[in-house]
Amino acid sequence: PYIYIFLHLSFKQGLKTLGVLEKIQTYPEAFCSILCHKPETLSAKVLSDLFAVHTLSDVQTLGFWNTYLQTIEGGKSATTMEDILIFATGCSSIPPTGFKPTPSIECLHMDFPIGNKCNNCLALPITNTYKEFQENMDFAIRNTLRLEKEESSHYTEQNLAISSLLNKLL
Repeated sequence: PYIYIFLHLSFKQGLKTLGVLEKIQTYPEAFCSILCHKPETLSAKVLSDLFAVHTLSDVQTLGFWNTYLQTIEGGKSATTMEDILIFATGCSSIPPTGFKPTPSIECLHMDFPIGNKCNNCLALPITNTYKEFQENMDFAIRNTLRLEKEESSHYTEQNLAISSLLNKLL
């Protein structure tokens, strides 16, 4: 807690140095877009444009991918655009400075998609039908995110138990 107060006061003092703080306080609306990032609304077009296709990919699978994005945008899937972004990159929104590396798509002969959050790559399954593609995408994305959420809550519970124990000992 103390460190946050110190950092806040130091930041304010730094802004005062050249008169920036006074300008921010006088014209807050002018600085809002610079200092406050508002995440871009995710849509089928935004995600389609975000993911680069680097390899010679299966045309049918890329068609399924675009249809899948439209299906989600139309509300006909339990999966959301945010779920896809989290699955592939670990982020729930596009960072203000973009992704490094740029998110990419590849098509692989497998049953389910793979999200590689280290290199922002989404491997799409090559399937025979769109129905199979959608079912496999929904299943993998929803269950992966559910398991990650459960795992995260276990860590939180463990941390709370450890903190409680330490507080009793101290």
